[in-house]
Amino acid sequence: MKIIIITAIMGFFYQSNLAFSAQIVEFYNPGDYGDNYCLFMDDGEIVEIDKNDEELAKKALQSFEHSLEIRISKLNTIEDERSLIHGIEFSDNASVEKEYYSRRRNRSVEIQSIDPLSNYNLTTLATYDDAQKIMDGFNGATRDESQCYNRAHVWTYQAFTNNQVNLGKVWIFFSKKYIKEYRYKWWFHIAPFTMVEGYEKPYILDRGFTMVPYTLENWKNIYIKNQAECKTVNRYSDYTKNTNTETCFFMFSSQYYWQPKHLKDLERKKDKYQWGYELGELRHAYKDALIEWDGDLPYRADLENYNAYKPESPAKLDSMPQYERNYDYGDCSLRDRWSGKC
Repeated sequence: MKIIIITAIMGFFYQSNLAFSAQIVEFYNPGDYGDNYCLFMDDGEIVEIDKNDEELAKKALQSFEHSLEIRISKLNTIEDERSLIHGIEFSDNASVEKEYYSRRRNRSVEIQSIDPLSNYNLTTLATYDDAQKIMDGFNGATRDESQCYNRAHVWTYQAFTNNQVNLGKVWIFFSKKYIKEYRYKWWFHIAPFTMVEGYEKPYILDRGFTMVPYTLENWKNIYIKNQAECKTVNRYSDYTKNTNTETCFFMFSSQYYWQPKHLKDLERKKDKYQWGYELGELRHAYKDALIEWDGDLPYRADLENYNAYKPESPAKLDSMPQYERNYDYGDCSLRDRWSGKC
């Protein structure tokens, strides 16, 4: 029964034959991670190109070197095995880098730390039952092919708007050593977490894989087959520099960090500190994560002055130079902007 359950929940990593707005994060030649070319994708999956398909490999390398969005066609999608791809198409936005963050940030907050969890008011819940209630409030009607970082973004935002609770996010990065040893098909996963009074360790609220809050150790063992310990780091470079010696890594961040590239950018450029939700990221996350979405984002006027809404406040936008705005909002209300009506 235990094996059956684990097999079933691992199916949530399943991805459709046509990847939406995919981007190659790392490109490896045959011999590095097996006999074929290996591509580390931005959704956490690792896919392969046949070692003899030099034309497709050249196309993949081009998209990697220029940070282009692509769609990939897979030859097989077996749950626990790497997919072999046989086609790459450049998306409509292939001429620009895939950038989902915006310059519209709360510039009045001067933060010098590069720890993605520092200066963040993480909510500590009173009881384990409170954590369960938050998790029960997550929209569980998610698409099988949705990405973990989109589900986590939706769920933390739901907890914020529905319960005024600031959850964090925990990232587990699988090392290259572990990927090679087990021919693992993912290089990272992410889920919301919270703290509970009386407990030193966090509880993980990964609705895609469990229906109850898991301890960090039990959550980790869903993915780590040898149940090895994961090293906790607060810099992305601590993961990349030690990926050939360790098994896995934990990173903890605020709810605002959406993709691994934002953790990486934080260390390189301190002005990339994520503070508040960005409208474009939220809309993308809702569209990808939920089976049914009416295009409207949850909004509460009483939280308008809360930290998470500051980057979208009219005063902040008006103070920004024109070139830093995605478009001129004019007389459009904050509520209509948030829902995407104007």
